[in-house]
Amino acid sequence: MKKWISCFAAVLLVLAFSGAAFGADEPAAAPAPKYGSKVGDTMKPFKLNEPVMNKTFELKDLSNGRDTAIIFMQTACTLCVSEINEFVGVQDEIEPKLAVALVSVDFDAKRIPPYKAAYKIPFPILHDGDAAVLESVSFRATPAIVVVDSNGIIKQKMDGYDRAALKTLLKVYSK
Repeated sequence: MKKWISCFAAVLLVLAFSGAAFGADEPAAAPAPKYGSKVGDTMKPFKLNEPVMNKTFELKDLSNGRDTAIIFMQTACTLCVSEINEFVGVQDEIEPKLAVALVSVDFDAKRIPPYKAAYKIPFPILHDGDAAVLESVSFRATPAIVVVDSNGIIKQKMDGYDRAALKTLLKVYSK
C-alpha cells in the first residue's frame, strides 16, 4: 500500500512540474469582457436577424449615437401590442433622442413579417428565437424593455407592462 501511495505522489509531482513548465512560456489570457444585466452594466453584444429586411443587426448598429429602447415581445402577447403602440404613437417626438428596436422571442421567425404589416410597426423586429438576448438581461417573459446608451450601458429596465412608467420614460425622450 505504501508503494502505491509513493507512486501516486510521484506521478502528481511530475504532472504539477510539467504543467508549470509548459504554461510558463504562454502569455496570460486577456480577461473576458464583463457584461451584466443591471442598470449601469454593459449589455452583452448580440447579432440578430431582421426577417422582413433579411438583414443582421448588432446592438451597436441600432443606436446611431442615440439611446436605444429594446422592446422584448412576442407576436401573441396582447400587452406587447399595447406597449409597442405607445412607442409608435410618439415615434416622431422621440426619434431624435431614442432609437427603438423590437426583439421577438417567438420560436418561428415567419410570424414576424405579417405581424409587422398588420400593426404597421415602423421599427425593426429582430428575431431572438432561443431568447438568449432576453435572458442575457435577466428577463424571463415579455413584454420587457431595456434602454441602453450609445456605448451599450444599461440605463433603464422595465419588466412587464406598466403604462405610467412607460409614459414617464417616453416623456424623457420627447422633444
